[in-house]
Amino acid sequence: MADKAGEPPLPPLWRLLTEAGAAIPLGLSPWHGPVNCQADGKGWPVLVLPGFMTDDLSTALLRRSLDRAGFHSYGWEQGFNLGFRPGLVEALEQRLDSIAGREGRKVILLGWSLGGIVARALGNRLPEKIALIVSLGSPFSGDRHRNRAWRLYNLVNEHSVDEVPEGLDFLTKPPVPTIAVWSASDGIVAPAAARGLGSESDLQIELDVTHFGYGGTADGVRQVVEMLAANLPADETAGIAV
Repeated sequence: MADKAGEPPLPPLWRLLTEAGAAIPLGLSPWHGPVNCQADGKGWPVLVLPGFMTDDLSTALLRRSLDRAGFHSYGWEQGFNLGFRPGLVEALEQRLDSIAGREGRKVILLGWSLGGIVARALGNRLPEKIALIVSLGSPFSGDRHRNRAWRLYNLVNEHSVDEVPEGLDFLTKPPVPTIAVWSASDGIVAPAAARGLGSESDLQIELDVTHFGYGGTADGVRQVVEMLAANLPADETAGIAV
């Protein structure tokens, strides 16, 4: 049921209990071995962007599991994701350009939560280097208060969630294949905000996972890796613009 503004409501408070339970395995996940998945990444390079208030350590298990499945995964190497800080997108453009040059092909962007919003912004700035964008539980659609992290975002940034820094656009669908992954079990982001409208992505995929579970639990990681392998870009998109 939608709220009085016509927007989907926040996840019910009781779902925060499931997220609290998932936060423990997320904290331990960097020290776990890779998850075995029924997937073949076919050597595709994947730049993994972490969620709000987390860094590359939070995506370590996901990246190890992508590597085991035949992908070539990369961390974002930008420290903690605190939001659209000055110079962040420019630094990621350089990171993306470096990976594409090293691999000799376009790169898949896999962004978790706020990382998916950043990935969409990158996709609208540097599409010639990107083969596919996948957002995991990212609140890119509709009212930007349809998640339980917006108050903290406003607290740690000089701009609010309602103020997109100049030159950044994550609302428009990037001109590359774009997948929005969402979950009805998400306790942080309203499912409709992560699913978005049909015009905002090329494909919407539902997984049965908590918000912290996308990269923090073995089952969540398995679902993400197998989903990505099942939706790889067409081979003709591999070449990069010189």
